[in-house]
Amino acid sequence: IALEKGQRYRCDYYTSKGLLSGEFVVMDRLKEGNLPIIVLEIRTPLKKIQRREFYRYDCTLPIKCRIADENEKIPREELKNLEWMDGVALDLSGGGIRFVLPQRIEKNSYAQCKFVLEIRGEYREFYIYGEIVSCRVVPNNVRLHECRMQFAKMTEAEQDEIISYIFAEERKKRNVYGKKDMGGAQ
Repeated sequence: IALEKGQRYRCDYYTSKGLLSGEFVVMDRLKEGNLPIIVLEIRTPLKKIQRREFYRYDCTLPIKCRIADENEKIPREELKNLEWMDGVALDLSGGGIRFVLPQRIEKNSYAQCKFVLEIRGEYREFYIYGEIVSCRVVPNNVRLHECRMQFAKMTEAEQDEIISYIFAEERKKRNVYGKKDMGGAQ
């Protein structure tokens, strides 16, 4: 598509920091050999586009996981006696979790994750059911599987607590990095 000189466009860019968007004006059209080049001038600040319903928090969080039945109703006190696989969460959101396990869980199967979060100075244990939306072998470690689970059968209070935890952890990160940038001064 030949973009016309002087025309204004909205452009989206995939970067290592996520999807960014902004408005640009085509300033010039050039050609280097067979390669067409378009010179753009940014007209608005770039904004990060959040494509998910919930913010995804990168973390390293120990978890336990087990394959479950979608319709099971096991009392919480009995859950502790079941067989769980050890894993590590890589990211967490109000809608799901990405984690690694030594065992594969089939896509579309049902599972339950158990993890502990510190929320407002108290440790809160979560037992969340969900559907496995993907599971693949970790490229650099064939003994591990990376799974993505979309939460289901979750109370609004549990979801609010997870979101609260994520925002609190992000605030802590910003405060630490902000102090480093300012040489430790506030």
